[in-house]
Amino acid sequence: MAVLIEAINVIVRNETIEERYLGGMVQFRRERPNDTFSSDGLLTRLGFMAPPDVKAFVDRLQERGLELVSDGRFVDIVIVDQHQGATAECEWLGYGRHVRGFSYVFLAGTDPKGLVAVPNGWSLDSSLTKHHDFVSNENMASEMLFLRHEWSSDVYLHRRTGREVRLVRAGGGLPKRLVN
Repeated sequence: MAVLIEAINVIVRNETIEERYLGGMVQFRRERPNDTFSSDGLLTRLGFMAPPDVKAFVDRLQERGLELVSDGRFVDIVIVDQHQGATAECEWLGYGRHVRGFSYVFLAGTDPKGLVAVPNGWSLDSSLTKHHDFVSNENMASEMLFLRHEWSSDVYLHRRTGREVRLVRAGGGLPKRLVN
């Protein structure tokens, strides 16, 4: 099995959650900051669209005793980018691309062939794999004009396309794609 990778992802082994996260998987799921949770029984994934949301979640995991990096390698928590894979070395995680175009990760030493765990309601046709427009942090101000805040979304005008784009922030449930 494997788990879907879209946008910026935080990956943790299920056994680590059970052993080191107070309350185990039940509490982890209760405290998750958004609705992008998926698990293949070995790995758990949450996805984010903004680096500050990733940092806030990773900080919370570290407060609960999980370790991020040691000697330049991921330990308990792995940050995985949809396009580039893991952002540092990790000996227990494999990365691949499905024939249908989406990315996934799997526990090293297991067979990633077969089913890929995805969040409830996810479909390839409405996914970030099919519909995304990446804007780096460095280019955010020049490419995106902030228009307003609505509920848990920040609404921007994409200067190049002229379309409104919603960036849903952690805490309000993340969308499966940017909404135009």
